[in-house]
Amino acid sequence: MSSKILEIAIRDKIKVADGKQFQQLFWDIAMLRFSDLQTPRMQKDLGNDGYSITGKIFFACYAPESLKYDNKDTADKIDDDYKAFCDNWKSKHSFTRWAFVTKDNLMGTPHQRIVDLNANLDGIGKENWGLEQLVREALCLDSSHIIRIFSL
Repeated sequence: MSSKILEIAIRDKIKVADGKQFQQLFWDIAMLRFSDLQTPRMQKDLGNDGYSITGKIFFACYAPESLKYDNKDTADKIDDDYKAFCDNWKSKHSFTRWAFVTKDNLMGTPHQRIVDLNANLDGIGKENWGLEQLVREALCLDSSHIIRIFSL
């Protein structure tokens, strides 16, 4: 399979995943990219969708059922998830990055919300791991893992 066809197949699978399916897809990729990835229990995760202590990164996933993100709902989710991170996780480890993981590349209001959060200078870099970042992370994997994860 050519690399371009592979990239398109990965992109298409990510775009249609939602909820728990998207979260599992993210975990399948992230566990191979971060060997120490810790994943939460599915209930009462307190905003935790995974973290790496050696990578000093904390993840919050969001994938609504619709293909497009609602700007207000997404911005509210960013605020809620970052607050949950600050209230429950920030002081537990020496995190330097907080990633809001989505199946699309955020623009407009949600993107601005992450920019605004970065302006608070609390020592944590806030970023969006959208479609392009997930595709890049997936393409770094061995082809056998890509085939297994994306059922290609």
